[in-house]
Amino acid sequence: MKEITIITCFLNEGEEVYNTLSDLQRHVDLSECDILVINDGSDDGIDYEAVLRQFPFARYVKNETRQGVAACRDMGVALCRTPYFLLLDCHMRFIGQTWLSEIIAALKRSDDALLCCQTRFLSKKDGQLQIGHSPVCGARINFDAPLLGCSWRAPSEADKAAGDLVPIPCVLGAGYAASKAYWQRLKGLEGLKNYGMDEQYISMKVWLSGGRCLLLRHTPIAHIYRYNDKPYANKPTEFLYNVMLIIETLFPEAEKERRLARIKEYYPEEYWQALKIFMQNEHDVEQLKKYYSEIFTRDFSDIVSMSRKDNGEKVSS
Repeated sequence: MKEITIITCFLNEGEEVYNTLSDLQRHVDLSECDILVINDGSDDGIDYEAVLRQFPFARYVKNETRQGVAACRDMGVALCRTPYFLLLDCHMRFIGQTWLSEIIAALKRSDDALLCCQTRFLSKKDGQLQIGHSPVCGARINFDAPLLGCSWRAPSEADKAAGDLVPIPCVLGAGYAASKAYWQRLKGLEGLKNYGMDEQYISMKVWLSGGRCLLLRHTPIAHIYRYNDKPYANKPTEFLYNVMLIIETLFPEAEKERRLARIKEYYPEEYWQALKIFMQNEHDVEQLKKYYSEIFTRDFSDIVSMSRKDNGEKVSS
């Protein structure tokens, strides 16, 4: 019986859909995994169905309209037929032949954990891949920033001593794995709109519920980092809504008013637009708050301290 489903979703990825799946095929034993590919309403004119016919081992799902990366990831987890899953982006490359077996073995030891593979930095220049070698060890959440962004962590001596599984405040870089049951118990990425804040949201929920985010430090996956060169548009209002959703559902009551006031100060126009979306979804937000209050066991200050803890020089992304 197969134990893990590899889930990747894409939007207007062009040649990278073929490149990623082809490289994946070369670096996994297809007898030990399912592969699920979700096309999130691509509209760039490419016949992705024809591309996927070259990979008959992969299940292919196409959304008629864009649902967003958070919804696609949750959809993929719901559709997987295995106890475990691995979430990938569709612009990645793979290293060696044992990485998937290492992920499965770690998952079997960590029922209440979200695993994150070690990232290797790639970029494209004139169509050629360039390899970067920044030493990073997961990420931290910037709780002092209005938008709660992430920054890479440099590995500390404690991280190095921890071995293969290193506790980290926040996952980053794609390559996230967990059990289907655990993800769904946390309600995955439910509530997020379109794009943005996935990593902060799920990482905070893992820690608050008593689980752990763990970096597989010696299990690398290479990721093409595009930063601002994405093949699709994102809406700043929806991104800001996602930040506000996290504050409303996860933060202590005493923190919320101050946090939202700061967002309003820095992003006044987007704030009112995001608030309108918020009011339209007020009932669903209240239901999430109620559910999280029932499953969370850890004090919020613990995860803030974890991210602020000094563990070496920051590494820029």
